[in-house]
Amino acid sequence: MNAEARQRLQKAVQAKVDRLSKNPRPHNVVPLEELERGAWYLGDSWCSHVAVWDGEFFVTLKATSNGYAQAVEIGYVGIGGTGFKPYKRIPNPR
Repeated sequence: MNAEARQRLQKAVQAKVDRLSKNPRPHNVVPLEELERGAWYLGDSWCSHVAVWDGEFFVTLKATSNGYAQAVEIGYVGIGGTGFKPYKRIPNPR
């Protein structure tokens, strides 16, 4: 690898590091025993980034093909990585 190619690669890697440091991805999932019933959480799933914990499932809205929203129940993230991964509790505005 010549010096010019090495310099381009270093710039590309630094640009990616800068992007990630400005918008870090949360990795700390809220443990199941710390979830509060009726609280809203910010997280990741296959259909939404916000959901409410009902004590057994996360309930969120999913857009349908006809333009309506449908309530969907999603389980807590399991060993396989599927389900809702709550990263942060959203404070209640009341």
